[in-house]
Amino acid sequence: MDKSLFLSILIISVLVLSGCGGDGSSGENGGTSGSAKGTLEMQVTNGPAELEYEKAEVTISGIEVFQGEVEDPNGKWVSVITGPKTFDLMAIRGVTILVGSGQAPVGRYTQVRFNIDKATIVIDGQSIDLSIPTKQARVIRGFEINSGETTKLTLSFDARYSIVEIPGGYVMRPVIKIL
Repeated sequence: MDKSLFLSILIISVLVLSGCGGDGSSGENGGTSGSAKGTLEMQVTNGPAELEYEKAEVTISGIEVFQGEVEDPNGKWVSVITGPKTFDLMAIRGVTILVGSGQAPVGRYTQVRFNIDKATIVIDGQSIDLSIPTKQARVIRGFEINSGETTKLTLSFDARYSIVEIPGGYVMRPVIKIL
């Protein structure tokens, strides 16, 4: 009798535990639902500084956002804008342009990261490629993406401090903040 009672309890326990399934989370990255999404719209601007460049073009290959707290080991980078995008920092002085938009899971985000593929400036009609020691730029600032809503972020890419003249050329050291 004791053996059959033990076997019955064991079988019931296995059935109950196997029916629970999942990892205990309430959705993707701790959100309320893995399928709930919102839209993230990314814009870029440059301050109205007077610079000697005719053009200052930057090409990025994608923008990702980090869902989770800044140093959260369980956080996740989510790609929201893919493909190359080129913009001229001199043409957007004091104005804002749309870089792109994309869908992202609902939740709290703390960082924006984008890959810089190429940067060039034009001085006196001469195009000059900039050295880019760090191909990724990262900005830390919290924001929320809500279900069915559009969250707009404007990145201020400061050409005055991002383009640095060095002996033998120029270097791109992105100075960016979220407005």
